[in-house]
Amino acid sequence: MGDLQLQSAKKLELPNRIFELVNEEDIVGLRKIKLEPIKLLQLNGTKQTVFHFCVQEQKVVALVELIDLLEGKTAHYAGVKNGSGHTTLELAVMQDDFMMAKILLEKSFFCEQVLAAANLQGRHTAFMWSILNGNTAIAELLLDHGAQIPKHALHTALERQSPLGLLDLLLGVQPGLLDHCTKQGHGPLCIAVSAGRTKAVALLLEHMSDPAEP
Repeated sequence: MGDLQLQSAKKLELPNRIFELVNEEDIVGLRKIKLEPIKLLQLNGTKQTVFHFCVQEQKVVALVELIDLLEGKTAHYAGVKNGSGHTTLELAVMQDDFMMAKILLEKSFFCEQVLAAANLQGRHTAFMWSILNGNTAIAELLLDHGAQIPKHALHTALERQSPLGLLDLLLGVQPGLLDHCTKQGHGPLCIAVSAGRTKAVALLLEHMSDPAEP
């Protein structure tokens, strides 16, 4: 068996019946089975819980059903990390999946402490993943649910050639980002000029001259 076949087989390794029902999107079956915590937290071949698996494989209907079946008792599961150290919401944002992120946030299937953290030791926050992906819609969604903007977010957005809408969102929520400098002493305007981002420079100057912003 070739490497790709082995990877595919490992990916589809389903450790228990709940995974199988989710993979088949068998909603009737999910409603009949007992959702045992030990099985909900079990990892599959790619080190994902069944909730991560739903996001990874884009099993939208199954994810919604699973969360609803928990009847509000989601706190124990929402903050659980996969083998790579990411929560379900983080995985959805990393995959640039707006729909999954929206479902998880609207269903309150996320850890408020993790979402509100400006920094996470050893990994990017969900919000920073939205910046790295240049996804304005996800960034706004996360902010609406309590995400914090790290001081270096604007610099990263400029360096990653993020869309103007994302830059405008950051500055609209946190104008003070304009004053943050890198360790080398470079401010956002300097970075935008160096990158040749003419429209970004104009946007920054507009915010800098806005009397409504401190």
